[in-house]
Amino acid sequence: MRRPQRESGQALVEFALTSLLFFTLVLFILDGSIILWNQVTLSAAVAYGARYASTHSSAAVPGNCGSIEQCVLNNAFGLNPANLQITPSWGVGGNAVGNDVTVVLTYTVTPLTGAFWSGLPLKLHARQTAEIVN
Repeated sequence: MRRPQRESGQALVEFALTSLLFFTLVLFILDGSIILWNQVTLSAAVAYGARYASTHSSAAVPGNCGSIEQCVLNNAFGLNPANLQITPSWGVGGNAVGNDVTVVLTYTVTPLTGAFWSGLPLKLHARQTAEIVN
């Protein structure tokens, strides 16, 4: 059976309208997944950094944070080091056993769907506090 001549482009128009919506939705899901992956990676890296700082207190004194920063960078898989800010801080007692050390990470990410967002780039934060044990 032949289609009537007036409906010959209907499928093409419907595909064009629905595919635009579908691919936009897929792009937003992909973008959200990348941001979530960055946050999870950031949380894991800050946990490793705080654990390292709590167990290596002699090497992790205020003013000499290179070893903590290196530990965080080694565990920040896939994150751009240029966009990562690492801030370790110690309590009032310094690096003595029983005091706390806090590691704060800030990561700047620009979503792929930046044309639809306001307030770009996004800043992701992670914070971990640990007691110095060694």
